[in-house]
Order: sequence, then structure tokens, then C-alpha cells
Amino acid sequence: MTTVRTGSAKDLDVLGPLWRSFYEDQRAQGMHATVPANGFEEWSSSLRAALGRFACLVVAEEGDKVVGFVAGRTRSAPKYLGGTQAGWVTEVWVEPAYRRQRLAEQMVRAAIDWFRGQGVTRIELQVVPGNEGARRLYARLGFADELVQMVREVGRDRS
Repeated sequence: MTTVRTGSAKDLDVLGPLWRSFYEDQRAQGMHATVPANGFEEWSSSLRAALGRFACLVVAEEGDKVVGFVAGRTRSAPKYLGGTQAGWVTEVWVEPAYRRQRLAEQMVRAAIDWFRGQGVTRIELQVVPGNEGARRLYARLGFADELVQMVREVGRDRS
């Protein structure tokens, strides 16, 4: 049976393959950013330092194997936009063999509860435009389109 629980710093030690799969999938779906070779180490180190205070981790487990995770952080909006604390869901991943069990939904709901407990009243996330399954999930959880992020790499051409 697969269970969802709050993650700990110990869980970060085993998330490397899942984290890398998440970003490989994001790139395959159109994300432009390139993750450096030490990206996971940088990510896990920064999350570990903030975990429980300014960051949350939720994991899905099958037995003692982690098969999915959600990570999030709090951040302050600029003063000119009210300066309030916002939640930022940074990664949502479920291994393909464990999908269609509503694990992502359960984990995101747990993250929402964690943010609520921190006094956060606004939660943000980004999703690759072609990831329709994720977009449906987030809409079902009450997220709505607000902005479209556009990127342009500079230095690669002369225009």
C-alpha cells in the first residue's frame, strides 16, 4: 500500500533519482532551463537548511521505497505587492509506475496544509504548458492561471 507522509531531511538522501527524473521530464515537455550536474546536491542542501521552517517536503512511499515527492518553500512578495508570505510549490513528481493513484493530489494537499499552517494565504506554482495532466490536477485543487512565463536565451543568436 502506498502512503503519503511529511518528509524529513533523511528522505532527501534518497530523492536524487526521482528529482533528476522530474527535471528530465520537464525538459522533455519543453522546459528551457538546463539543470547543472550538481543540481540535485545544490537543491537538497538548500532545502535541508530550510526544511520545516521555510520549506516543506511530502513523500509517497510504497513500503520503504519513496515513489513520489512534493517540495515547496515560502517566500515574501515584494512590498509593492503587499509583502505577504506566499507558498511556492517547486517540484511535484510521482514515478510513472505509481501514477493514477491520486498520490500527487494527496501530496499537494498535504503541502497546502503545511503552507496554511505557516500562515500562507497564497500558493503559487509553475507548470510546463504541455503538461495537461498536471494542469488538470492543479485546477481540481483550486489553482488558476494567472501569468504566463516567457523566456528568451540571450547570447545564442544575434537578434
